[in-house]
Amino acid sequence: MKEIEDRGYRSLGIVETDHLKEKEMKDLFTKEYKRRMKLVSKSKLSGKNKIMAANTWAVAILRYSAGVVEWKTDELKVLDRNTRKMMTLYGALHPKSDVDRVYVSLQNGGRGLISCEVCVKAEENNLAWYVRNSNDRLMAGVRKIKILDSEGAKEKNEFKRARQNASLNRWKEKNVRSIPAGNARDS
Repeated sequence: MKEIEDRGYRSLGIVETDHLKEKEMKDLFTKEYKRRMKLVSKSKLSGKNKIMAANTWAVAILRYSAGVVEWKTDELKVLDRNTRKMMTLYGALHPKSDVDRVYVSLQNGGRGLISCEVCVKAEENNLAWYVRNSNDRLMAGVRKIKILDSEGAKEKNEFKRARQNASLNRWKEKNVRSIPAGNARDS
């Protein structure tokens, strides 16, 4: 029994004792995320397929932890920065590529990578939306003790659209120096 008290036990892949082992779980999820991103970045896939693989395989590990592990915004921003560095190192992104364009959807002219921060916040929003709209007695109890901000939760598509529009607007507002097509020099 003492062994379980010291190391904890695993429930659905999350290490627990009488409380959640927050730091250990963040380290495990971060390490696995970086391992997956490195494998995707080193692969011989095309740029578009690398982004798709990262979104479906690497970011999924963070999505699983959302709502259970309490991620700070700064930690997620550091993960996003490390992701871009790794993808640049292995040639998936250009060193001078625009940060906001990386996270803009393909339909709007971006690369379509899902940000770690947006992914976790979206999952937390979805959980809060579920708690808010559930008629279950247990969910009413969760609403009552306010584990999640269910009052501020938005519908899934509304939340996603707002995040995409914010990213797209940030990208469009940037001053991009370009040479008009008629003034380009022919060498």
